[in-house]
Amino acid sequence: MSQLQELEFNHVGSLFPTGNALIRGPCYRLDYGTFGTKDYGRVLKVEKFGSFTSSQAYLQYCLASRPDGEIYRNPSINAGAQKILDMAISCLPHFTTDESADATFVVGPRDFNWQNIMTDDAGNVTSIVDWDNVQTKTGRLWYSTIPRWIATDWNLALYRLSTYPLLEHSPE
Repeated sequence: MSQLQELEFNHVGSLFPTGNALIRGPCYRLDYGTFGTKDYGRVLKVEKFGSFTSSQAYLQYCLASRPDGEIYRNPSINAGAQKILDMAISCLPHFTTDESADATFVVGPRDFNWQNIMTDDAGNVTSIVDWDNVQTKTGRLWYSTIPRWIATDWNLALYRLSTYPLLEHSPE
């Protein structure tokens, strides 16, 4: 993924190819519901918003647009988390002399998981497929992304060990 940082863009949003050019489009957020509920993954809501020319504007929108401002279900934790995230977003460093802009944004696939990463017999990555709805994001958040199947092993809340005991490979 770090090789994708060479493809630089001046906004956060989607890319639409038209001939030899790319047109800047809005961001899309896909909501599959609440993990652990019976309807999770059965209903898809698509929200269209943005695009943005700074990481701060993008992150502030994402934080402000949470349903009922909820980050955590516990109200006291939620209030503190909101304040800390607001402060952290406002403290992001700028990498240009223009205080209102980031240096660049990078592109990355929306579904960065094992089924979309092709390898040869030696384990070398030969291609990444499924670039539908590709979006640009700030390089601080995107090009250093790790595949979802690795993230799952690092976050045991993402699956139930009693259901899939052979999938558990966390670094305990």
